[in-house]
Amino acid sequence: MRLAACRAPSAWTVTMRSAIIVVKIPDNIFCSVPPSSGLSFKVLRCVPRGPSGGYSLVKIGAPPAMDEAALVALLKDSEPGRDVDIASREKDGYLVTVSNARCTVCGSVAESGCFLESARPHGDGRMTWGIAAPDAAAIRGLVARLRERGCEVELVSVRERGRETRLTDRQEEAVRVACDLGYYDIPRRTDLDELAGKLGIGKSALDVILRRAEGKLVRCHLAKE
Repeated sequence: MRLAACRAPSAWTVTMRSAIIVVKIPDNIFCSVPPSSGLSFKVLRCVPRGPSGGYSLVKIGAPPAMDEAALVALLKDSEPGRDVDIASREKDGYLVTVSNARCTVCGSVAESGCFLESARPHGDGRMTWGIAAPDAAAIRGLVARLRERGCEVELVSVRERGRETRLTDRQEEAVRVACDLGYYDIPRRTDLDELAGKLGIGKSALDVILRRAEGKLVRCHLAKE
């Protein structure tokens, strides 16, 4: 019996672009959170607030043992003056609103016409961002604006957004970066150590993420045969 296709066409058209960038921003609202905290961030919305502030709606993945009070305390302690409110408890974390008086992220993203989809701290002041944009020009505009404001920016990859797979956000990001940097080339142009550094995660964790993603992609391909 033929299996169903993995997923119907997504709402994104093929003219949309996805980008992965590594950025170091002095006033990034998430950079100061240590990786040892076990938190992960998916930015659902990021908008300016006043002349220099920012407001973000963020889904935060947190260890099961971390309650609301501990999460709020960690976020506030990592950057004094940050306002944090728990909107709701999710299956694997929390939906949180975060605002502060300074936010280079929000202004730059809003002005460029891009969307910040994910943000993950490296622990050294850098972040790996997942960006959605209407076209490549918007991504170039975002990079230019960030650099004009004194940020260090590395554009890792840019891709068209077509049909989705059943990959998680983290799996899709890892596979895209691995493909763009030549991990799947013969011979390979990069290795797990370099990829792990680009993505800000451990080598063993990245290996698991890639293998699970590859398994899903293979099964999806075979289902269409």
